Amino acid sequence: MWHAQQKSPIAIGNDVWIGSDVTLNDGVLIGDGAVLAAASVVTKDVPPYGIMGGNPARLIRLRFAEDIVAGPRRIAWWRFGLHQSAKFPLRDSVRFIAAFDATFEPVEPWQPQALALWPTVQALAAVASG
Repeated sequence: MWHAQQKSPIAIGNDVWIGSDVTLNDGVLIGDGAVLAAASVVTKDVPPYGIMGGNPARLIRLRFAEDIVAGPRRIAWWRFGLHQSAKFPLRDSVRFIAAFDATFEPVEPWQPQALALWPTVQALAAVASG
C-alpha cells in the first residue's frame, strides 16, 4: 500500500473549491473561500477568497471586494446548517451578509454528529488486502 510522505501539513479552509488535477506543495495554507483552477500547482499560501491558477499558481484575483470578504469570514456561514441559512438570500453575498446582520434572533452554530472515518478506512484496507 502506498503512503504519501508529507513534510508539513496542508491546511484547507472552509468553502474552498479545488479543480481537478491540482497539486499542493507541503505546508501550503488554502484560505477560506478560495478557488484553485484545474491543473494548478500551488506552491505558496492562497489568500481567503483568492482565485489562483497556473504552474506555479498565481493570484488571478479575489472573488469579492475586500469589504465584502470581511462579511463571510466574520459570519463563518459554513458553521450553520442549510435549514438555518435557508431564510437568507444565498445567491447574493452582499444581501446575505446584510440579512444575517439584521436578524434579531441569534443563530447558534449547527453541531452535526461527528463521524469516525479512520476505523472504516482501516476495515476497507483489511478487506482489500485479503
